[in-house]
Amino acid sequence: MSFIFRSLQRLHPKHLSTGREIPSLDGIRGVAVLLVLVDHMSDAGLRIIGGVDMNRAGRFGVMLFFSLSAFLLTLPFWMRPKETLVQWRTWRDYTLRRFLRIFPLYAVVLIVTAWNAGDGFNTSDVWRHLLLLDGKRHFWTILVEVKYYLMLPVIVIGIIWTGRQRWWLGLLMLIAGWFAFKAVLPPMEKAWTPNEQLWLHRYLEVFLLGSVAGSAHAVVIRKNWNLHRAAWVFEALAWISVFTAILLLPAVSDVHLGGKRLTGGKSTEIFAVLWSVLIFCQLHGAGLLRRLLESMFLRYLGFISFSVYLWHRLILNELKGLMIAPPLKMALFLLGLLVVASASYLAIERPLSRLRLFKAAPGARSNLSGSETARNESDL
Repeated sequence: MSFIFRSLQRLHPKHLSTGREIPSLDGIRGVAVLLVLVDHMSDAGLRIIGGVDMNRAGRFGVMLFFSLSAFLLTLPFWMRPKETLVQWRTWRDYTLRRFLRIFPLYAVVLIVTAWNAGDGFNTSDVWRHLLLLDGKRHFWTILVEVKYYLMLPVIVIGIIWTGRQRWWLGLLMLIAGWFAFKAVLPPMEKAWTPNEQLWLHRYLEVFLLGSVAGSAHAVVIRKNWNLHRAAWVFEALAWISVFTAILLLPAVSDVHLGGKRLTGGKSTEIFAVLWSVLIFCQLHGAGLLRRLLESMFLRYLGFISFSVYLWHRLILNELKGLMIAPPLKMALFLLGLLVVASASYLAIERPLSRLRLFKAAPGARSNLSGSETARNESDL
């Protein structure tokens, strides 16, 4: 029993933490993956709140992932010395970290999925997914995310590097970049894949506003601005974002509006604003929402969220044919997913995140506020 207890202690967020995380952002990652889980569980007839269909909630969770990912990817580049932003070592390290963060675990899950013959996924699908030519089922988000990884050097060099010389130049570059990306990306992506679901430009606002939120947070830290007087304003804005998002969830709007959509087909743009406001404002608010997001459960779920996201569909399909009561099936699913995702995180994700093949580029370990820096691992 003592061995089990010691093992569980090691899974506590304070032991998993490197000391460089922003704790509430781990919690936001946990909320995002929860939205995906309740969606797909609901589709399988496993509804946590009796009778409430959470279908389509996962899409809003995915957009929260996208926004948070852009925030965390952009933030560290503001904290580096400006000259490092145009050095090849910076982008060599960035590329290696992104590859190790995504592809080893992604490959394992794809191979296991193909091995499971009943899932309609074969070896050809594995290669097409690894070569970023396809994105079936929930794997579509990986391709969209990686496309933004490829765009980020352009954003950092073109917008952040410029903005650190003159803030208004950075703003002008951001606006010009948005129009340029909207013009250039559609034909490029149509040539890449005809599947509209895999097009980054459909979610470009979510990523760019996430990067804007990361830039704003970095500027506050770099300028050492005191925002304490406005803390309750930021707190209110964060809670307004939360409650607005809840009202926009299909499970809520379907009940109160008879199936009508409050978003009017503009959910991507609306959630791009809501999630970026939430991420930024809870960091500078009075701390009520931030303390909730820093809870042990949400932080731990945030740590293992990538493993949870990749494995959950496979485990759900394995339990689909079991002729047992839905509450028991739900308990088995959640327990099995927790065990598999935790093992996957500890055996694959965590060791690879600590792997360093090269000496860190100059400025790579710049601090954000004392010892608290962004952990660049907010992937789906």
